[in-house]
Amino acid sequence: PEIHSSRSLLHLKDNISRPTMSLSLPPSIGYTGIYNPANSCFMNAAVQCLSNTRELRDYFLHSYHSLEINQVNPLGMKGAMAEEFGKIIQELWCGNYSYIIANQLRDYAAKRHQEFVGNGQHDAQELLTILLDAIHEDLNRVISKPLVPPIEDENRPDEVIADEYWRGYLSRNDSIIVQLFTGQFKSKTKCPQCHKESVTFDPFTSISVPLPKYVSVDTIVIFQNIEKPPTKYRVVMSSDGSIGDLKRRVSSKCGLPITKMLAYKMQNNHSIEFLKDTDQVPTNNYSWNSFDMTCITETLTSAECNDEKMISLTFYQRVFKAPDYISSCGYCQAPPKPDSSPVFCNHCYRVAYCDEDCLKFNENDHKDFCEFRASDNYETVGLPFIVSLPESKLTCKNVFEQININAKRSVEVDIEHSKSIRRSSVFNNGFSCNDDEDDDDDDDSFSDIENTDWTTIKSRLSTSDSWSIVRIGDYFVKKNTNKKSSKQKIDARENIVDDTSTNNNNNNEQEPMVTSHDNVSNTENFDMLDDICTPPQPLYRIMPQTTNDMKNNFQSIIEPGDDAEKILRSHTSFSIDWFTENKRESAFRVTSSMHRSGINGLVDDESVSNAFSRDQDVTLQQCLQLFIEPEVLGPDDKWYCPHCKEHIQAEKKMSVWRLPPILIIHLKRFKYSHCSSLGYMSSSREKIDTTIKFPIRDLNMAPYCSSISADNQQHEALSRFRYDLYGVINHCGSAWFGHYTSNARLLAFNDSAKTEIGWRLFNDQSVSSFANDKDLIRSDAYVLFYRHRNLPVQFTLQEQLQRALSESLAT
Repeated sequence: PEIHSSRSLLHLKDNISRPTMSLSLPPSIGYTGIYNPANSCFMNAAVQCLSNTRELRDYFLHSYHSLEINQVNPLGMKGAMAEEFGKIIQELWCGNYSYIIANQLRDYAAKRHQEFVGNGQHDAQELLTILLDAIHEDLNRVISKPLVPPIEDENRPDEVIADEYWRGYLSRNDSIIVQLFTGQFKSKTKCPQCHKESVTFDPFTSISVPLPKYVSVDTIVIFQNIEKPPTKYRVVMSSDGSIGDLKRRVSSKCGLPITKMLAYKMQNNHSIEFLKDTDQVPTNNYSWNSFDMTCITETLTSAECNDEKMISLTFYQRVFKAPDYISSCGYCQAPPKPDSSPVFCNHCYRVAYCDEDCLKFNENDHKDFCEFRASDNYETVGLPFIVSLPESKLTCKNVFEQININAKRSVEVDIEHSKSIRRSSVFNNGFSCNDDEDDDDDDDSFSDIENTDWTTIKSRLSTSDSWSIVRIGDYFVKKNTNKKSSKQKIDARENIVDDTSTNNNNNNEQEPMVTSHDNVSNTENFDMLDDICTPPQPLYRIMPQTTNDMKNNFQSIIEPGDDAEKILRSHTSFSIDWFTENKRESAFRVTSSMHRSGINGLVDDESVSNAFSRDQDVTLQQCLQLFIEPEVLGPDDKWYCPHCKEHIQAEKKMSVWRLPPILIIHLKRFKYSHCSSLGYMSSSREKIDTTIKFPIRDLNMAPYCSSISADNQQHEALSRFRYDLYGVINHCGSAWFGHYTSNARLLAFNDSAKTEIGWRLFNDQSVSSFANDKDLIRSDAYVLFYRHRNLPVQFTLQEQLQRALSESLAT
């Protein structure tokens, strides 16, 4: 490549000092601040750290940049950025000012990148990257950039390929920025299908490392074995972890194989969203609602069922919702009569009428309005659950068995027995009981249903006629309850007689009392399967659900049969509609579990109380280790496999191959996400305030460099991969608002073990000494600047000057 001519060097020989010699510094030198007119703290902090980069400072103080400006580079700014930066460096180190104004530098940055236009706050790391790139292009010593052909690995050694990439890069890029800040990454991409590997070596000026922020994730595991209660587990893992990682950690605690886990998110107790292994774990800092629950249900695997296809059905539980207020007649507008019950619309159950005649007269006018109100007919109870079965076992009997098990986990079924057992009077040794009279009273209220055939009742239960559905449900509950409790009544009578005889012998004046609970919870003893599979005694129907809120006309499932099997196989989401309004006078009531998590019998694993936060344990070495760990590319970053001839979500592994003299490490404290809502794109941004413990001296980069073998890392690290800290950019504040400051010290030229000016705090115009370097390690640290211990830098221009001086003296 062509290099700038040194024709102007000789007349500067008396004005250029050797950079290896320490300058005699007045006390005020190194303590000059930068004025902040409007949100320029991000730029001021970055400039101060660059200003304390010893080799870069000396380069501009000795005006080497003025002789290397590239006026013809189309990627540069014809030297404007480099000259302005050189002017700032000289003003900062002349010792004449308490602070300077650097507005012009920000204007140049805005010309190069539109995002910096205006007086808004920006990211210091982004400004730093843009500033280094602009200065490099202004000072690029290559005038005519050659074309570099694509490089193929062809199974050659990495050393050969890396050097070829590096030579190609240097043939187009050569400046003081490249000398000081540019290193080389190794990127290895592997196709998961054909296992084709591709290796590239790319330049970098900074390393952006992820922060392993740890979060506690609560997960409820529901086992198929009814003797094993639902259990809540708590795992501590990285916030960037996936559902697959969560499954592995939960599996190690509960013993459930990962292949038998079906993960889903329960949102506000009313809906289910299935989670893929690649989905991110839920945390309250992102889009997950604090009322959401992460659940894992044990399922059968295809391998356990002769490789059959597995079908997962989602069930939601509902009860019919009674109107809160009975208005006047929908036809004649007559007010409700206190001595008679109104007649409701058979479909929406929202409009009341005086009698059947008014209902009939208003039927046509009400029809269209009725369609819109049908969706308000229900109220959710309990929690949704998932039933997973092999395709051949997807029968009503098997589904009802699973409903019988799972529904009881989140609801309480209260069945009303006979309201009371009247007092028994004893005359001599006789006994009389009025239970039969009670039963007759109960049955009288359902005389219109008793004589109705099952076909008519079943058709009525399949509609949206809430009034009839609830009345039929109440009738069958009472009938079934009386039938099931008949033996208990006989036993009770015998006990009463025995107790009465005993009490009569002991004390003739005492009259025995027999009581029973008015409402008894039968969640444990009540078998819903018997009532579904032994018609005509249903307590609920199963109704297919659609993805929209419009009224559906699907046939519901009341009992097993050919139609029921067809309905089960045609849908994946169903509601369980309990035939009750949960009124006080209802024969039975279905209410949500009173457990704090809404699941009966839920127990906490010991991990719930033993989990702890690991934020204090995060080190820079952990961040660097995360950087070099393999990752699977996202859907938007697919890699084109030349063997498979398609874009693949391949596995990618990054590592450092070549280290620069100045190493900039960017801690990725800001996390961005984009989402679409109501047709608009919105962004969310989170700041991770975890304190990262980074070494101030002796940072060992050998474990993260793939250019040396693992066997030689310890030996090599003693001499070639040691770094010392000399600058830090800090950000104090939230994800959207805050303030930037910086800390820096001035090292000796090419010797990071020596310090010429100690640590200072740069806060815009204010500069002060910073005595304790241990205070640098805090949650505000954002960008770190390290200097290599044993990698000297020689200026190309200085070498040319020395040669010119030697030649002139020789002549």
